[in-house]
Amino acid sequence: MKIGVIGCGKIAERHVKAYSKLTSQIIVTDAAEGAAQRLADRCGVEFSSSPEKIFNDSTISAVDICIPTSHHKEVILKALEYGKHVFCEKPLCLTVSEAHEIKDAAKSANRLVMVGYLQRFHPAFKFVKNTLMQQAIGEPYLANFRVGGRGDHSIWKHRRETGGGVILEMLVHKLDLLVWFFGTPRNVKVLSYNILRPMRTIQGEKLMANAEDYIVLEIETDKVKILCQGDFVTPGYMDYLEIQGENGSIFSSLLHYFPTIIHCKEPQEGFKENNNFFQFPEVDLFEQELSHFLESLQNGNRKHVNSLNDSIAVMEIIDEIWKQVGANDRKITSPK
Repeated sequence: MKIGVIGCGKIAERHVKAYSKLTSQIIVTDAAEGAAQRLADRCGVEFSSSPEKIFNDSTISAVDICIPTSHHKEVILKALEYGKHVFCEKPLCLTVSEAHEIKDAAKSANRLVMVGYLQRFHPAFKFVKNTLMQQAIGEPYLANFRVGGRGDHSIWKHRRETGGGVILEMLVHKLDLLVWFFGTPRNVKVLSYNILRPMRTIQGEKLMANAEDYIVLEIETDKVKILCQGDFVTPGYMDYLEIQGENGSIFSSLLHYFPTIIHCKEPQEGFKENNNFFQFPEVDLFEQELSHFLESLQNGNRKHVNSLNDSIAVMEIIDEIWKQVGANDRKITSPK
């Protein structure tokens, strides 16, 4: 299976390296002159000087989109028009209406569109999902999701006009997880939205940030109340979740050095009473999710782990955030 990667920035290189372990047929392209050749030389793959050639190449089964979010919709729709399957980096697009347009086009073309919410493939979070399905902690009613990092290694992450801000860069992964675990929310409330550290020094350059670096949400599904926090003010990366249920609780983390703890008030199948500790190793999440994407194509499976309906649910949360904070008109114009 031949894959065309569109966009040759930092995230694309991680995709190409993962694909290189999974398939030998990879071609990269970028609208920026020389970018594709530089990535191809580093990774030992083919390159094309024009994205148009990728669409017109009948030997390419799927495209992997690693470009700014503002261009996702137009490129996804073009790929579907040319009969390509699509893997797209998160988020799917800018608005809910764009997401529905993509969903309709994918259905008409009978092609798979998968979004890069790679945390669904982390072994700890897959274990949490299975534990919830087993109802080992009973019916969940309360949850807390937190992700934090310093964000200081890239200027674009702190500028609205380049798609920056902690919501689209980090919080979106937690939003996807809570949708996966608990279903589509019925209520979203912004509790706090701020720029706590407006002055940043990045690569020796002082920058005044205009994109949010701190947000706290209260989200409700039919049965679960969720507190969700994201920030760019944590010196060391932090990522964890807690879920409380009628028969116990769950603690888990993306960080391999934290255990996953299942606490049961009464023993359940596979879990003893009190605390149950589980440790999960580090894994290449890009390799995990792209392997699933390729397997879904090879097996003709359109009901993959990251459904478009789930991505639309995430976009609905983001749209509601923008409405509440008065930023629903923000435009993303520059590359990541």
